[in-house]
Amino acid sequence: MSLKLQTKKNHFSLFFIILCISLIFACKKKPVTGEANQEITNANQTEPQVQAQTSEEIIPASLFDFYSPALDDGQWVEDLLAHLEEERIAEELNSMEESLTEYEENAAPPVEEAPAENVEEKNISDVEKFFAEAKEGRILHGKNNELKFFEFDNEIFSPYIEDGKLVILHTNGNYTDRYFYDENYHLVKKESWNIPSVQAAKLEKSESYEYFAASSVVSKKTLTASDSIEQITYNNNAKILSSEKYALLENVKHILSKRQLVYDSEDKLLSDQLTDYYYKDNDYKELDYSFTKKYEYSANEGEIPPDFKYYENGHLRMLNKYSIEKGNYVSEVFFDDNFSVKSYYENDIRVKDLFYSDGKITREKIYEQGEQNEK
Repeated sequence: MSLKLQTKKNHFSLFFIILCISLIFACKKKPVTGEANQEITNANQTEPQVQAQTSEEIIPASLFDFYSPALDDGQWVEDLLAHLEEERIAEELNSMEESLTEYEENAAPPVEEAPAENVEEKNISDVEKFFAEAKEGRILHGKNNELKFFEFDNEIFSPYIEDGKLVILHTNGNYTDRYFYDENYHLVKKESWNIPSVQAAKLEKSESYEYFAASSVVSKKTLTASDSIEQITYNNNAKILSSEKYALLENVKHILSKRQLVYDSEDKLLSDQLTDYYYKDNDYKELDYSFTKKYEYSANEGEIPPDFKYYENGHLRMLNKYSIEKGNYVSEVFFDDNFSVKSYYENDIRVKDLFYSDGKITREKIYEQGEQNEK
């Protein structure tokens, strides 16, 4: 008898908690009086003019008219955290219900189980094991049956419309990514946020994309972080044409590197040049030196790799010259003081080295079955 009374009391406590939460939320919605309504009406009549004037002054020109950082008041961050708090409350209530159910099951008289059959345990694949152990996702739809969010474990996926354009929110713990799409559903911007709280929310990096006209191929990508910015251009076949990376200091750009690539009519790489810039101090006021590396390629027929030359600051440092037989080639390395080493390969095995000084052979090394014979 006492057991049944305790069970009813627990049910009554759970119902009382839920009722209190509902009353608290209901009390927060206060009716608007006539005087307050008049004040709101007057404010709404004058606010658009001030907003319009302010917008002309502070909103910078943007590549994407559907998103302006100046108008982003961070309200979506508060909504996100509020949703997470609601999820936490729901999980606690669910945990209380599970505890009550478990208590009732434990209090019930034990049921004698039939002896288990002697069946050999079946082996399951890793994929089957994953789905067997995975937690069930949760989907929430709006009143018009549109997807509000999808939750799986500690991840939240939430699409919404902002200024008529699609935005997708993906949250995993403190980290949130926002994806912005244009009217053709091309990704034009991605933001990566760290949100431990509303006050500490921080945009860590962003990516923006531009496309060729009437095409889904990216023509330009810009990567922006708190201390750097990188711009990359592509050709119609999505191959990199150039890139420039800058350090950001007090909103001023300082060049860090430049890269330039050239292709032939068949999109085969002809040259790849990279220049890195080094400064004397971290204030980027005085350039110390730059270092340039360049590869030049010449295509061969069939499966023969392309011949190439490698330069450092305009000086030839290495070259590979392939024959018409695969695996047979000559590689030469150039050092300072007019010293170089030419190596011969057969079936990709090094068979001979020739050492040069001022263009003359000074020494020869022959490789035979792992042994070296010098002359």
